Amino acid sequence: MFDAIRNGAQSTPVKVLLLVLVLAFITWGVGDYFVGGAGRAAIKVNDQEISLTEVDRLQRNTREALEQQLGQPITAEMATQLQLPARVVVDLLRDALITSNANSMGFTASDERLRQALASTPAFQVSGSFDAMRYKQTLQTAGYDIAQFESELRGDITAQDFNSLFDRTAPYSANAGLERLMQQAKRQFDVEVLSVQASTLPAPEAPNDEAIADFYAQNQQYFLTQPTWDVLMVELTPETTIDQQTELDDRLAGGESLTDVAAALALSATTMTNVGADVITETLPQSARQTLQGLAVGQPSPLLSWGDNRSGYVELAAYNEPQVRPLEEVQSEIVDMMTQQSQVQQLRTLGQTLVTTARNAVTFNQLAKQYNGTVQYFTNTAAENNELASLIGNANAADLRTLPQNHVLAQPVLREDVVRIVRVTQLHDATLTTEDHSQAQVAYTDGLKEEAYQLMVQNLAEQAKVTYNIPALRLVFGENFNANQLPQLEL
Repeated sequence: MFDAIRNGAQSTPVKVLLLVLVLAFITWGVGDYFVGGAGRAAIKVNDQEISLTEVDRLQRNTREALEQQLGQPITAEMATQLQLPARVVVDLLRDALITSNANSMGFTASDERLRQALASTPAFQVSGSFDAMRYKQTLQTAGYDIAQFESELRGDITAQDFNSLFDRTAPYSANAGLERLMQQAKRQFDVEVLSVQASTLPAPEAPNDEAIADFYAQNQQYFLTQPTWDVLMVELTPETTIDQQTELDDRLAGGESLTDVAAALALSATTMTNVGADVITETLPQSARQTLQGLAVGQPSPLLSWGDNRSGYVELAAYNEPQVRPLEEVQSEIVDMMTQQSQVQQLRTLGQTLVTTARNAVTFNQLAKQYNGTVQYFTNTAAENNELASLIGNANAADLRTLPQNHVLAQPVLREDVVRIVRVTQLHDATLTTEDHSQAQVAYTDGLKEEAYQLMVQNLAEQAKVTYNIPALRLVFGENFNANQLPQLEL
């Protein structure tokens, strides 16, 4: 996705193109609610979470594109050979790193840019004009939540605009992107933030047994046990003779199991039954763990060496598929999920009501009194203000630089059990100095923009902390998913 954004800086945003593409073959496998509500973040890059839904969606789109190029379906074996998981994860990591850097520099797509992208999309139009009902229906059909889709689209537009700064063909002018970026980055503003706690809303009605049973029946894939393995390890000792090792190799090559051969030769064997990945990680040497992931059940490994003059063999005796946990065991989890889902919907509805009311000239203080909320004021502040960013998020804080005066953010901010709306009451435009202009000129006409871009990506990668949720990724990529193929930020 990211390469497409870089190479097509002036084209329709990729998020919209992908949406139109997938309407023809909608087979989503991951529910949006569980990604957030059930802690199903698949990847975490610094403080940004990449949801299981995003990974699943890009994996399907990438697979479809490759199948069209190859003219045939991609099997599990082909996906492994093509390193499909690595392709998908690299794109997502690049997007997250670049968008995060763009946001931190105040280069975030404005609400107006977002509206333009939506209005110009044929899939959202009726008789050539944007239609709100068609927009909502199209997203629902594609399995998108409106807020989620607009957030992802804003990120794509931000990355597209940000990467246009590194376009060698664009001449420098007084209105060049770098100068605009510098001016926006120095802008300050006065802001008021209205916060309303979920505790002020009526408690969601508890789901009945029938609703819980329906929820469980429709979403059993999210109530699975972790897969487990039965593993046998035979480590050769100084007492193992060359004749024993030779016979062991010959008999394994002849098709005998490691269990039988070890017993026949009186070799010490360690058996681990029904163990999870964490136990395997703590017990087996790294080389043995990596080899184990590529073995079929019952297939012994070749002779492995793991340092300190240690060597041996491993065999995957059994792979135990995840099992659906019984309803009785997960009922309380389901109740919590459904309650949280209802509460989030209540907050979202309230937030939209607050935005609409505030845009009709109702003051934040009036709304605070009506809904038992609180108002906070930030004067002559910048997007980097830590307190402001902690309330509304870094991206929203950065977006304030691009908003007109007295503008209320179109989307309410939902964080934990609070809904917030934000208004820019006063803008303080920055005046660029002669030195600022000179720096922009030099940076833009250096002739090393591509090298600067690559260096920026490399620096971001070196500073980033990436965490993978392996069980979640296995839900997307299948049981043959090899975690060792995941990129270590060599982007």
